[in-house]
Order: sequence, then structure tokens, then C-alpha cells
Amino acid sequence: MPIKRIKLSVRDLMLTVALLAIPLSWAADKTGQRRDRCLDLADRHSRLGAEYRRNSGGLESMLHAADWHSYMSRCFEEAADRPWEPIPKSMPIPPKRWSPPSPAATDAGATAAIKQSS
Repeated sequence: MPIKRIKLSVRDLMLTVALLAIPLSWAADKTGQRRDRCLDLADRHSRLGAEYRRNSGGLESMLHAADWHSYMSRCFEEAADRPWEPIPKSMPIPPKRWSPPSPAATDAGATAAIKQSS
């Protein structure tokens, strides 16, 4: 049985490319908006963490909150570069029994800990 050969003209190819460009440009725009939102949230948590640390006066609960905001900032920075993963919830206070991750923890572990604590 002979295979049918599809004959495409230059006009057909141009039309195909134009039709594919519309959803691709929409997806790129949504990805850019998502990245900007994640980076805005990361910046907000970073500033809050710095503020808690500056005003802590050595108080353990304030330093704990500063660590939490630094952690959330890292999570949002990671989410900005991973559009296939969901955006983590922006939680202003740490969940009960939260402890700062060890420096050896991987960046994937940071996002996983957020999902578990939710």
C-alpha cells in the first residue's frame, strides 16, 4: 500500500506557523507573569526576613521568623525557575514545629518541605 505524500505549499507552511505562534506567545506571556509574581513574593519575604533580623534584639522567636522568611524567599526563587511546579503558598508565619533546613539540604527539599507543612 503506497504512503500518501502530503504536499504543502509555502503559503500553507506560513499559515501553520502563524497559527502555532498565537498559543505559544500566550503561553510565554503567562510564564513571564508567573515568574514575575514569584520573584515579587521572593523579594517581599527577603525584605521581611531582613526586617525581623534587624529588629530581633537577639530574641529567638524573631530570629526564627527571619529564618522562615529567608526560607520562603528561597522557595519562591526556585519556583520562578520551575514553571511546571505549582507556586508555593505565601505563609506569613512558620507552621508549628517548623525548623530551618540544614545548609546541606537540596533546593528540591525546600519546596517539598513547604508542600508537607501545608
